[in-house]
Amino acid sequence: KLKQTESLLEMLTLSTKDDLLCISNTGRCHILPVYKIPIDTKDVAGGRYLSTMLDLDEGEHIMDIIGVNPKTDNHDGRSLLFTTKNGFIKRLEVTNLSKVARATRCLTFRDGDSLASVTLCNPHDDVIMISTGGKALRIKLDDNTKPVRAQGRTATGVCGMKLPEGESIISTTVVDTDKTFLTVSEHGYVKRMSYNDFTVHGRGTAGSTIKSKKNDILVAAMSVSKDQILVIASKNGQVARIPVAKFAVHSKTANGNYAMTLKDGDIVISAATSAAEEKEEESDAV
Repeated sequence: KLKQTESLLEMLTLSTKDDLLCISNTGRCHILPVYKIPIDTKDVAGGRYLSTMLDLDEGEHIMDIIGVNPKTDNHDGRSLLFTTKNGFIKRLEVTNLSKVARATRCLTFRDGDSLASVTLCNPHDDVIMISTGGKALRIKLDDNTKPVRAQGRTATGVCGMKLPEGESIISTTVVDTDKTFLTVSEHGYVKRMSYNDFTVHGRGTAGSTIKSKKNDILVAAMSVSKDQILVIASKNGQVARIPVAKFAVHSKTANGNYAMTLKDGDIVISAATSAAEEKEEESDAV
C-alpha cells in the first residue's frame, strides 16, 4: 500500500541473484544485493526506506536505481552511462564497480555541475540526450569520429551536447526502435514520438528542437512501450496514471497532448512508467 502523498514512479522485476545499483547525487554507486532486501506483503503500508539499507554520507541521497545481473551484465562492455546537467557524458563499465568497498566513486563533477541521469547501455548503442528547452541530440556511442569510450572511475566524462544558455539536460535515453520516445512538460503536455524522427549527429553538437508550448519546459523523457502506464506527479501532490497507448505518435513539430489538468501555480515535477499489470486499485491511495 502507498501512503496518501505517495505515488509509484518506478517498478523493477528482479531475482534474488540480481544486484540493485543505487546511484547517488554525489556520483557514487552503492551496490545492494536483492536478497538483502526484506520481503514485504502487498498489505504492508509504506515499505522500507532505501537509505536504511545503504551507507550514505551526510547530504547524499539516491537519484536512480538500476537492476543488474552480476553474471549477464558484467561482460561485453555493459556500462553505466552518466549524464550531467551541463551536458557531459561518461561511460563506466559495470566491471569497474567494486563489491568490496561500501560504494564506488563513478564520476567526478566539474565546478557547478551535477548529475542529471544514469542508464545502463551497451558500447554500440545510440542514445538521445534531451534538454529542458526541448533540444534533442541522438549520438552513437561508438561513433568513428567522436566515440564515448569507457573511462575510469574518477574521470569527468566528455562533452555530450552543446547547450543553449539557461538550459540543462534532463535525461539520456537508450534508443530502442521497438519502443517510442516520450516527453513530459512542466505544464502537463505529453508527446510520443518515433525514434526514426531523430537522426544521428556528432557528439558535442546542439541537436534538433522538439516543439513545445511557449514558456513551457520539459521535465522528463523516456523510452516507452504502448502496454505501459505513464505516471505523472505534480508539485502539489496531484498524480495522473494514463495508459501510454492513449497518446498517439506525433512528429517532433507537433505540440503533443494535454495529459494533466493542473491547478493555478501547480507544475509537473516528475514522470515515469509502470507495468500495465499495476491495476487501478491503488489509484485512490495516491
